[in-house]
Amino acid sequence: MVGIIADPIYMEHDTGSYHPESPLRLQYIYSLFANTDPDIVKIEPRPASEEDIILNHDSAYVALVKAMCKSRHSVNLDPDTVCCQRSFEIALLAAGGLITLVEKAIKGEVDTGFALVRPPGHHATHSEAMGFCIF
Repeated sequence: MVGIIADPIYMEHDTGSYHPESPLRLQYIYSLFANTDPDIVKIEPRPASEEDIILNHDSAYVALVKAMCKSRHSVNLDPDTVCCQRSFEIALLAAGGLITLVEKAIKGEVDTGFALVRPPGHHATHSEAMGFCIF
């Protein structure tokens, strides 16, 4: 059984019309899972808590991202990474989606999985956004 984390809310992380990390990346992949497959199970993501995020990221960095995302306009966290007003909330849901998927794998509820989330997180460092990634 393959667990998939996917949710339309990830499309609301607005990086601007010319940014390469756009909702279109996920829209196409989501369309591949439009048909039901008995070996694929969609898993409902839950938001990570700020305490969850601080296990991996500096608390000052988390507070900075939260503050910067409150702007009514898109803000660059670094030259490649953009946040909009909803990005902090959606980044918590992206990280929480991955946590949920890992928990299900540990419990044996899925054999493997894939988190189709935005904003991504694999390039973010302990104290900085990097390469489109926040947490």
